[in-house]
Amino acid sequence: MDFKEVEQKEQIKKWYDGYTFEEITIYNPWSVLSYLKNKNEGLKPYWINSSGNILVKTLLSQGDEEVKSELQDLI
Repeated sequence: MDFKEVEQKEQIKKWYDGYTFEEITIYNPWSVLSYLKNKNEGLKPYWINSSGNILVKTLLSQGDEEVKSELQDLI
């Protein structure tokens, strides 16, 4: 993380915190990584683009039986 991100730490926390488990806060990994990758685009709701089902469809179509079984258990 470079100096710019350290300066914007509080803003990054406000934008991308997403999950709290008891006393532990976990930041939205998709949004944080997308922000770091696209710094010049600034803070924005990257999570909006992560809600599609293409990943699930891709994993199911690959034919890996273990992955299929684990996804079915989750569903």
